[in-house]
Amino acid sequence: MKSTILLMAVIISISACQTKSSENQINNQNKVKIETSEKQEIKNLLFSYGDALNASDVSKVLPLYTEDGIFMPSGAPTSIGTEQVK
Repeated sequence: MKSTILLMAVIISISACQTKSSENQINNQNKVKIETSEKQEIKNLLFSYGDALNASDVSKVLPLYTEDGIFMPSGAPTSIGTEQVK
């Protein structure tokens, strides 16, 4: 009887560990997907910003700034907010 109870406890413990391991693996996979997605969004934003600056197109640059965004060009005064950036 004691050995049966002990065996059941071991089986339950092992299955609980496997379930937790599976959950961690799924969570890690989801985290990697989110990080990859966020990195891609940042890359897209940076390329859009670079393209807009290279085109010297204010109408493409302004939507990429927040209302209190700061533009700090080399050798020129800093602009704060979309009106000054414009």
